[in-house]
Amino acid sequence: MEKEGFPVLLEMGKVLPEFPSTVLVVTKVFAASSPDKVVGMLKALAKAIDLIRRDKDRAIEMGKAHGLPGDPTFQRRALDYMAEDFQVRLKTENLVAYMNVLGIGGEPEKFFDDSFLKRALSGR
Repeated sequence: MEKEGFPVLLEMGKVLPEFPSTVLVVTKVFAASSPDKVVGMLKALAKAIDLIRRDKDRAIEMGKAHGLPGDPTFQRRALDYMAEDFQVRLKTENLVAYMNVLGIGGEPEKFFDDSFLKRALSGR
């Protein structure tokens, strides 16, 4: 897209705040046999997001300590720009929109069980 000869930056986080940059996918068999692991992973993601928002520099240091490549200055600028848009929640209507874009028919409940997410976020 261009406006008066200049590219227009589409700020995905502002247009579709729930557009996922990371997706957790498990099979129904795994979810049924290991629900606590699924909930634990979602809790860990939420905790990581909280840390990123609260202390970006520490989050970058931890990433580097675990092998995250790249320039910490650039990573900090990216977090300053995006961190407030990070979240673990997903609304059903947005899932339906994603499904429509991908040409996937059917009910969203066939693909997304929010009971794990509700458990992970309860008491927060």
